[in-house]
Amino acid sequence: VCSSDLIFCEPMVLVSDRRYSSYPDIIKVESLSVEDETYIDLGVEFEIWHNRNWSPITKPKVTVDTPTLIEFFLQSERAWAAVPLCVAEMINRDGNIVISSPEPELPARTIYLVTQREANPSGAKAVRMFIEETKKFVASMPSVIPIEKNLPHQR
Repeated sequence: VCSSDLIFCEPMVLVSDRRYSSYPDIIKVESLSVEDETYIDLGVEFEIWHNRNWSPITKPKVTVDTPTLIEFFLQSERAWAAVPLCVAEMINRDGNIVISSPEPELPARTIYLVTQREANPSGAKAVRMFIEETKKFVASMPSVIPIEKNLPHQR
């Protein structure tokens, strides 16, 4: 009934607050403690990566359901979080956020456009407009890698 197309990929990074932590630009994940993590659900690929690097039994310091809360919880000693690059850039307004690359590398965040395969003809124009606006928006995002060829073409 539905069709999905990859819209973009975005790098994932680790973030910390330089006022409370001193993590380097490249971090070996075995040097991180999950007990210092501010965790947000970033999808299945992230969960697999996370479980490969830490025991799924060990619980993070805190789990949040919205990226805007991460900034607050980074304000404690040794705190860190894994986030998409656009979130890292958003919370780094004051320049105190350190953006680090983990080893092993985090999986990329992938975003898909899901549409009804046989859409109602009366809504087809609105869907085409949405797709075109989505393409423009994604193209304006400096931290993402657009996957233009996979987006449906205007019909």
